[in-house]
Amino acid sequence: MNIPDGDTDTLYYLLNASGADLANYSIDNQHYRLHISANPNHFELTLKLLNFQVVKTTSSLRTSSSTFLALSYTFFTSKKISFMRKMYLFAVIALATACNTGTDKTKSEAEKEPVTEPVKKEVVNYPFTPDYSSDFEIGDPRNAMTLLNMYKNWDNNTMNNSKDYFAQTDTMIFSDGSMFTGNRDSLILMANNVRRQMGTVVDSVHAWVPLRSRDHNEEWVLIWTREISTDAKGRKSTKELHEIWRFDKDGKINLMYQYEQQPPKMPPPPPKKK
Repeated sequence: MNIPDGDTDTLYYLLNASGADLANYSIDNQHYRLHISANPNHFELTLKLLNFQVVKTTSSLRTSSSTFLALSYTFFTSKKISFMRKMYLFAVIALATACNTGTDKTKSEAEKEPVTEPVKKEVVNYPFTPDYSSDFEIGDPRNAMTLLNMYKNWDNNTMNNSKDYFAQTDTMIFSDGSMFTGNRDSLILMANNVRRQMGTVVDSVHAWVPLRSRDHNEEWVLIWTREISTDAKGRKSTKELHEIWRFDKDGKINLMYQYEQQPPKMPPPPPKKK
């Protein structure tokens, strides 16, 4: 702050004005270093020429004498101190105080947080080795949405609306052992012919789940449904279906496996005893 070496009168005046005990302070005339160590709220300021720097802050500036010292030295020292240097002084003190308080708070909160150890994955030795994969995770839900929209078009007899859901080449393996392999135009034509003969169709979907095989990086959707169809003569038939649909990297269907179960029937009651 451009005070000649040896001019400590101003510094002593400020200490006296703050009500501090001079025995608790020491002044190095060469560098104008103030040591304030009277209480735990200790901080050290270095005043050298026109440079003001907070060297160390061990706690927030909470004592009246410390605060008064900082304010007094800003307003009552040499007139050569510019307005911008005053603002810099306050900014440095405020920043040092805020950083110190925030650090203490963060440290305290971190100490309170319980340390959780990572859950160890149990190693399971299966009695069989899968031909395809046993390493699955939940897949893309958009594939499930595609499949459900296709089912809705099947029920509504609007399979042409599902054409874009299929890849250019597809394979379908049905529960009766029949199989289709060809382009999607032929697949949609075949599907429309089969659907037209079924009358009204209502699917009661039990569940679906999108999956991805991690080792093969392939997307699948598994679905369980009850298909109820009623022909033109009012005859109703019901199928329990489990179908597995594979999707390519573009989200298009290219493979399906179908499994069918006849609806369970209650056994006839035992004959009445005579």
